[in-house]
Parts: sequence; C-alpha cells; structure tokens
Amino acid sequence: PPYSCTAAKDSFEKIEKNGKKMKEGLDVIKKEFRKKMEKIKNVEIVGNEESSCLLLKCENVDKMVNNGLTQEVKSFYDKGIYTKPLLSAIGYKELYQYFDGNISYDKAIELIKRNSRRYAKRQYTFFNHQFNIQWFNVNILNFDETINEVIKYINDKKKDYISRI
Repeated sequence: PPYSCTAAKDSFEKIEKNGKKMKEGLDVIKKEFRKKMEKIKNVEIVGNEESSCLLLKCENVDKMVNNGLTQEVKSFYDKGIYTKPLLSAIGYKELYQYFDGNISYDKAIELIKRNSRRYAKRQYTFFNHQFNIQWFNVNILNFDETINEVIKYINDKKKDYISRI
C-alpha cells in the first residue's frame, strides 16, 4: 500500500490504543493549568513526541521508505505528474531527481533526511520566536510521565510567580 495509507493506519491505531489515556491526561493538564496558572499569562505548552525528536533522528524517513514512499512517488512519476506542490514536497522532489537520473538513490534518501531536519528546525524556530513556548517530550508509552512533568512545570511556575508578588 502507498505510504500515506500505511502511515494513516498506524497513526489511527496509536490514537485508538492511547487515545483514552491521552484525553484523560490532557483533561488533567487543562484542569491543573487553569486552576494553578490563572495569573500567569502567555505560556504555551507544546508536546513533542520523543520518537520524532526534531533534529537528531532520521528513523521516520527510513520508516516512510520501508512503508512504500519510493513506490508511491514512482507511481506519480510514471504517470507524468509534475505539479508544483508535488515537486516541492519533501521526499517527492528528491526522488523525482533520482528517477530523472540526476542523483543516486542513496543521495536522494540523504537529501530527504537533511531537508526533513531543516524543515523541522524551521518550524521549531518559528514557534520559539512567535510564542512563549515550554517544550515537553511526550512519552506515548507512559503518558502519565508526561502529565506529571507538565504538572510539575505548572506548580514550579506558580511558586515562582507567588515568590515575586
């Protein structure tokens, strides 16, 4: 199956498996946040799933390739589809260069990984410059750990705020 179908299926399975616990955890976070941070303004809390940590890991690209990214892109290439959105998408533009014979397959994968890291870094930088962000690693397998980390952060912020009044 094409990568997008497999990825969606995997995502839905994760959500289904962890959805209830995550929703309960988010409800606890929201309740604690409202209760303890009423006077602290403009703090954004953002989760970042550990398995897709921004700059260091390329396993997601390897997973995409193993789940059929190359075949999916090849199917568009073979149909002669050369639209601007398609050719600007990370993964597609690099594999199109490979299919055109301009670069090797290994080079295409290397470029996909590099461009994915750069895009993630741009997103990370944008959020950090636009908002007052506190990042938390989200542990999908032990979501309680994430909840406790966020609640500790909220409590610490409250103590800091109270000590300044």
